[in-house]
Amino acid sequence: MQVYIWGNIENKGFEYLKVKTYSNKIIVTSTIIDTLETNKIEYEVTLTNTWSFLQLKLKNDKLENELVLSRDSNNKWIDGKSRVLDHLTGAIDIDLTCTPFTNTLPINRCNWTKDEPKNFEMAYIDANNLSVKKSKQTYTLINDDLTKKVFKYSSGSFKSDILVKDDGFVLEYPMYFKLLSNISR
Repeated sequence: MQVYIWGNIENKGFEYLKVKTYSNKIIVTSTIIDTLETNKIEYEVTLTNTWSFLQLKLKNDKLENELVLSRDSNNKWIDGKSRVLDHLTGAIDIDLTCTPFTNTLPINRCNWTKDEPKNFEMAYIDANNLSVKKSKQTYTLINDDLTKKVFKYSSGSFKSDILVKDDGFVLEYPMYFKLLSNISR
């Protein structure tokens, strides 16, 4: 099991994330404390062992309901009430606003060549209100050495460089997140 702890620079909070790897899947559980909003967000993500998204369960303590989102074997997006979400057709990953973890999904799933951009459609989830929409995003590997990589990330007019460890997990997402600790248990 791997444990990652990020500081949230923007909201003065912290995230405690556990990654458990099994022979056929990866289970990620996380607790986020947002001190600016005095709020706790918890989520669980199930992935294939090749980093493809299967399911998300997301709970925001300020809201009374939970978001459940999954992708079936035909790549159809389904909510917690078994309804197909046609507006997400074509999306392959999730992007949660409250964490740098979801950047790890395309980073670890794809083979990368320096300066060669890859475009993705994501199910973009606002953890503050549990809304879900499709978002186009681009990642480009711009620097690669033995211990870290730098990706240029863009979505619409937003652009940022994301520094990641050799295992694909975010070290620093400038102005938003910084890795404080990473341990193996």
